[in-house]
Amino acid sequence: GRRYCPKCTACLTDLTRPKRLQHCAAHILHDPQMLGEESPCGLCLDLTCKIYLKRSNKIHIIDTAHLTCGLLGIRGFNLKDAQILTETLPSTNHPLTCPLCPSKRPAIWEYNLYAHITNNHASANHDLYKALFEISDSEKNTFES
Repeated sequence: GRRYCPKCTACLTDLTRPKRLQHCAAHILHDPQMLGEESPCGLCLDLTCKIYLKRSNKIHIIDTAHLTCGLLGIRGFNLKDAQILTETLPSTNHPLTCPLCPSKRPAIWEYNLYAHITNNHASANHDLYKALFEISDSEKNTFES
């Protein structure tokens, strides 16, 4: 069925995957209601979505057998490509493994990693993991309305 953004009236199922990522990224980065949220899904903003990663040929891929986001679909997206900022993919938000969590935990979306570390690993030195969650000013500015 049709899925709507929980923060506005946009129909997420009408958007291409890059446009959904961009739409949700704008909310995660700039919507005051989203500040400090630890786990909104990068494709639908649902707080209950779980995405797991597994290793395949020395790279991480999405484990579609344990996927709970209905908007990702059975064909995930290329995690390596998602990390590169381009004109057609203006968001690098992608699921990644928290370096502080046990290996069988769900992935954390890049834009949520700072809040995740703050909420779940309070004694961790954020500077050690900055490269994993730091977002460039140009990427942040892409989503400002």
